Amino acid sequence: MFGHPKTIEALLVGGMLLVLSPPSLAAEQPGGDASKPGAAGEADDSAPGAEPTDPSGEKKGAGSTQAESGEPAAPEDDTAADTATTTDDTADDDEELTREGQEAAAKAAARAARERAVPRPPLPPEVVLSEAPKWERRLEIGGDFAIILRPFANGLAPSEITYLPAPAWGVHLHWAIFSWLRLHPYFLDAHHSVDIPAGALRADGSPSAPPISDQATLSEVVVETFVFGAKLAPTLNVTDRLRGWISVGVGWGRFAFSSMTVTENTVPTDSGGTYEVRERAGVFVEFPFGLGMSFDVIPRWLAVEYEFSAAPVVGQSGTAHETFQAVDEAGTIRNIGAFGAIEASFVNALGLSLIL
Repeated sequence: MFGHPKTIEALLVGGMLLVLSPPSLAAEQPGGDASKPGAAGEADDSAPGAEPTDPSGEKKGAGSTQAESGEPAAPEDDTAADTATTTDDTADDDEELTREGQEAAAKAAARAARERAVPRPPLPPEVVLSEAPKWERRLEIGGDFAIILRPFANGLAPSEITYLPAPAWGVHLHWAIFSWLRLHPYFLDAHHSVDIPAGALRADGSPSAPPISDQATLSEVVVETFVFGAKLAPTLNVTDRLRGWISVGVGWGRFAFSSMTVTENTVPTDSGGTYEVRERAGVFVEFPFGLGMSFDVIPRWLAVEYEFSAAPVVGQSGTAHETFQAVDEAGTIRNIGAFGAIEASFVNALGLSLIL
């Protein structure tokens, strides 16, 4: 029975399978008796979690179903193997993340090294903030209120006529060329009433052109004057708010005499009646010199000033300084005398200046 070679080979294979296989497989091998109580059965019944058996010795539950279906039972250490596999996978993931972090750090270090290797452009020079320039008075502009006196002279055209003192208004500009020297352009306008005594306008006449009579009466005459010019003013700065100056300059002006009505008070009354003398004018040049001072009422903003000046007058010319003619009601030409010339201008001016 055991001498046949194939039989011996089958026994050897069966023994090996019995030794190497789990107990559940050993029970199914030829020569194994699952119904008999043995080492395998006792091990199954005593194993933790083993399925209970019925009186016939057959297991109930999944083990019995697997034995009946002929499928091999799953190894009891599958859960441990899965846990080990998960642990290995987690370790592999950690190692991969560690490698990625190391690679990123290495790249960052390489980039920083390249940036350090590239020379940086030099920094711009440090900006030094200079102090704000010191404020200096440069320009003032303002207005003036003045009283002007212009007495007559007896040189150019002797006359008893006088100009009454007159109020005037004006504007001025003060430009500081240097702290000690300023330029003062100016403008003044005044309207003088004229006092003309009887016979003051009498002129040499002829039978064809008699003069105005001494008994004639004249309507009121007003002379409008203006003058503009410029003065240089060496200036002493007493304090930051107070200064004084002397000034000298030159100006050009004009007189404009209004028309006037002449009434001849002679007998007979038809010897002339009433007639009109047209407007006359004259021009002049003046050389003012003066003294002045100013005080800053509001520092760097508003100053009040006063100046007195005297201006000799030259170069007077025009119809106001010549014999003039008019035609009376009878058609007779009348010779009208000159108004005469002024000697000088005296100005007292009070002004306000806006400091720019």
